[in-house]
Amino acid sequence: MDKEDSRFEGLAGTVKGSFFRSPKWVNNLQPPGMTDQTKSLLEENPFAGFFWGSHIIFSPNLIWLTISLVVYFAFPYDLDMAAFNEAQSQTESLMLSFILVRFFPRFMLNFAVTFTYTLYWHAILYWKTKEPLSRRSFNQARVYRVGKVIHNIYYSTLGIAQWSLWEAVFVHCFASGRLPYLSNNEAVSSLSGLLTFSIWVLIIPFWRSVHFYFAHRLIHLRVLYKYIHSLHHRNVDTEPFSGISMHPVEHLYYFSCFLPSLYFYMSPFALLFNGMHLLLSPVAAHSGWEDHWQSDQYHYLHHRFFECNYGSPGIGFYLDYYMGTFRESLDPNSKSYKGAHVNSRISVEKSQVRVICDKKASLYGIPKTEELLYNSICILILLLSMSSYTRFQSPIASGWLLALGPIVAAIVMETLIGLSTKNARRKYLYPFHRERLFGPLGAHTIFALIFCVLPIYHIIETALTMPGNGPYFYFRGSI
Repeated sequence: MDKEDSRFEGLAGTVKGSFFRSPKWVNNLQPPGMTDQTKSLLEENPFAGFFWGSHIIFSPNLIWLTISLVVYFAFPYDLDMAAFNEAQSQTESLMLSFILVRFFPRFMLNFAVTFTYTLYWHAILYWKTKEPLSRRSFNQARVYRVGKVIHNIYYSTLGIAQWSLWEAVFVHCFASGRLPYLSNNEAVSSLSGLLTFSIWVLIIPFWRSVHFYFAHRLIHLRVLYKYIHSLHHRNVDTEPFSGISMHPVEHLYYFSCFLPSLYFYMSPFALLFNGMHLLLSPVAAHSGWEDHWQSDQYHYLHHRFFECNYGSPGIGFYLDYYMGTFRESLDPNSKSYKGAHVNSRISVEKSQVRVICDKKASLYGIPKTEELLYNSICILILLLSMSSYTRFQSPIASGWLLALGPIVAAIVMETLIGLSTKNARRKYLYPFHRERLFGPLGAHTIFALIFCVLPIYHIIETALTMPGNGPYFYFRGSI
């Protein structure tokens, strides 16, 4: 049987059994990035074969799931308090014990997995070889800059550290009885346990797509983009290490995707799979190349044009398509885009403009005054959040300071020192300033706050209150 017609065609997202071919919808006779992807995205039903796991088996999700399973069973979570209590008795410090027992081992593991995976993709795509595996770069005039890669590795490492911290908090909540969880024995010893385990594995990729769309659109509000998300967009021409190269505040809301493990009864594996998906899926999606296994023209267009394609192929595409923020190709004269970023759609294509923007991805030089001030305020917010509990035993104040503080800080800063303008809506809300508050703008903001801000507050509250008193329990009327 011909490989292309085989029932295994598309396994793990491959094309004709290869990890280094253009997606089937790409017209290789056109320059990279110029194929209109509208038809292929409209024909794709993201829910087709859901219960059979088609969206995992025949997509890159299979690779990330496999890595997650290996990590979960080879390096299991320590869900026992014995080691932690012993460390606390020796160090006489709750924080030091948490760092040594909970955080540091997970950080080293997550760093090793993420860095190895990212370095692999970076090396095969960007380090010259006699027979390159990929040949269709989205940017034919690309100039490799070591400083840019170092910049991205630095901020990616901060992201890995932050996810490891949240993961450690969850493990401590599982181990101390603050969060009930489905044990491995329950998952394999009963039909209900097996179904719970399996269904959440199937749901996680969909949830990732929904959460990413709303979180991403939120930080594209000008007042947040300016101080937070603009760091990620220093990469106009992306490369693998740029995937999670973000401002720590963006990491905060990006990793709030842990929401299901906070509110629902599920296996700790769902948390780990969610985390690995958060760390690994952006890597090849930010490759900058068209002809490989996880080529993502959809998101490359977002970095090139800034104000389009806030979601990802699948559910995110339909949200973008409905809202008029979908862009189909590198052709600046888009037939589908109806957003506000129109005036610069031609100039952003000029190579000189792209190079100037891309050079901002560097650790060299003196940061802008506004950047230093905002970062200092965020550090102050973190310290206040910590002291509000250590001094006043107030998990509520601690949680809200961390969850909402960075957003309030950005709004206050823009109000006090931002450019003066008669159009206040544009100043704070561009490119969504034309949307109605009691309409798309309000709805998107509410969903984003529920999905991104509320979980941060609730995980802090869960970790700092006594077992049995957290959100998981009072939502169920168990208190």
